[in-house]
Amino acid sequence: MVDGKPADLVNLSVEPDITRLVKAGKVSKDWDKDATKGIPFGSVVTLVVRAGNPKKIKDWDDLLRPGVEVITPSPLSSGSAKWNLLAPYAAKSGGGRNSRAASTLSTNW
Repeated sequence: MVDGKPADLVNLSVEPDITRLVKAGKVSKDWDKDATKGIPFGSVVTLVVRAGNPKKIKDWDDLLRPGVEVITPSPLSSGSAKWNLLAPYAAKSGGGRNSRAASTLSTNW
């Protein structure tokens, strides 16, 4: 869109992506001033395991066990990968209220 490509719908993962569109004059400066603060929907991070779930992975703590490998896109290049990193933190911190939950990120990633 920044380069002038037409679009009926744009779905972006992170705020800096939309900021670029605002700066380019493609999106209104008040895009985040409505009741939902510009967020049209929520999202869910899903844990996908091998057939039969041989390592019995059921929650975020299971991802920290020895021998469990996590595959996710790089958070440096993928907006959704940023959410993949934040999801276990949010789950373990009660929505950001427990500062010790940050250790989940540093241990796992």
